[in-house]
Amino acid sequence: QHYLFGYQGYNFFAQCGPNLVIIGTDGRSERTTERVHEEKTWQMIYNQLETASPNVKHAIILFPVPFSFVRVRIAETIFEHLKNLPNKMRNVPLVKQTNSIFGLPELYDDLLDEWTHENHIEERNRALARFQQISREKNIRITFFSGDVHCCGISRFQTDESEHSPSIYDHRLMYQIISSAIVNMPPSKMAIRVAHRFKTKWNPIDHTEEEVIDFFERKPETGGKVFHKKFRPNRNWCYFEQCDSTGGTFPISLGPTSTQDGEGSQQAPIHHHSHGKFCHEHDQHEICGTSNLKIRLWLESAQKHDEGRQFVAFDLLIPNLEK
Repeated sequence: QHYLFGYQGYNFFAQCGPNLVIIGTDGRSERTTERVHEEKTWQMIYNQLETASPNVKHAIILFPVPFSFVRVRIAETIFEHLKNLPNKMRNVPLVKQTNSIFGLPELYDDLLDEWTHENHIEERNRALARFQQISREKNIRITFFSGDVHCCGISRFQTDESEHSPSIYDHRLMYQIISSAIVNMPPSKMAIRVAHRFKTKWNPIDHTEEEVIDFFERKPETGGKVFHKKFRPNRNWCYFEQCDSTGGTFPISLGPTSTQDGEGSQQAPIHHHSHGKFCHEHDQHEICGTSNLKIRLWLESAQKHDEGRQFVAFDLLIPNLEK
């Protein structure tokens, strides 16, 4: 079952088996400098979730750009001043070539695309609160998938630490999967270092903690430890599937390695976690449900391989929501 919907845009709904639905949002058709979606479209999105079958355990919502990401307020301020240049200055060839459809410098337009931009953060937070309400009432685990930021990473919403409950019972637990740059050249290592300098933990609405998490503990090239763990400057792609689990599991772990020609996933991981007392995986142990969502990020090794490209997987297991 799949179809398009929207007020003035082209969003889509797809039912993928009895337990999973996907909603793809159109972040362009209704977008202005002050708004991403018309309120009528938001109500249609919520309605897709509220009328979902009782069998649905997971809902994936696709946003073109991350619903959760770092805030770049300094750059926003700089480009706000550039935006206010006199019209005659905008006719200078160098400036004119960087104008967007809104008559803004192109880089500023890229920042304005982000949900975390000052112009859109309130709209995003209202949507987040509504998603939490629907998740609790419908008992659906909501996960966000996005790209277009030329790197990969994982963000997470969850109940604030002061009242934290186990993940499987936390209706505020929502992961943001960031996977992009599958074709484009990834950013430089310096750009990734700069991204780690920004604040990566917030409390956007009541009782809610938002954080870009330390997900990448190992280098895709060697399996060695890394210092910057939130974003990786590797070309990547993302895969997901539903899976059952009847006992303890580790929500975050290093997955398999591809063959040297980039095919298959039967090679052993480049590093094995001991899950011992001093292993970071030790603290991630939780009991998951029986209808979990398995996310696998495949990162391309930045090293040259004579036999072909090599990819290394990083796994995230998202539990279903139990009452």
